[in-house]
Amino acid sequence: MFNLKEQLTELYPVLASIAQPKSIVKRQCLLQPGQHISTLYFVQKGALKQYYVKEGKEVVFRLITSQAFCTSAYALITHQPTSDFIEAVEDTDLLAIDYPKLCQLYKKDIRLANLGREITEHYFILEQERVMSLNFKKPIERYQALLEKHPNYFETFNLGTIASYLGMTQETLSRVRGKRF
Repeated sequence: MFNLKEQLTELYPVLASIAQPKSIVKRQCLLQPGQHISTLYFVQKGALKQYYVKEGKEVVFRLITSQAFCTSAYALITHQPTSDFIEAVEDTDLLAIDYPKLCQLYKKDIRLANLGREITEHYFILEQERVMSLNFKKPIERYQALLEKHPNYFETFNLGTIASYLGMTQETLSRVRGKRF
């Protein structure tokens, strides 16, 4: 099984050479639509939400807590402007990793390149699980799975954010939580 913390501990000295500490406060945006980016972030402490705005409403597609990476992957890889927001839901400490420099390090250090591949695979699996959940599970099943896998989310994120992430309205989430669904 992939153990990010163990691998990062081993490779931290290498990563530190291309990373800068960054802190943001609650409600501050790390990324906003239209930005050109070249940075990957590692969350040391705190929590963020990643979302689009559609018809004036937030559509949350990622909840991010400590010991996780975040960025607008599409924008980072394609060099297109970002189309989403990443916003702190509490004061957050991050490491800002320069992506072009990281790619150069991948060429020099096979351990780091392998870690990058493993992280990419890990996040690919998480996204695939999310797509399958939204397409094939009932709202109560999505809620129960989130509660089982990430109980801390319910202490960190407000119910409107969680409802959006689960692909339901806040009213539906309230019914599901009250087992009146």
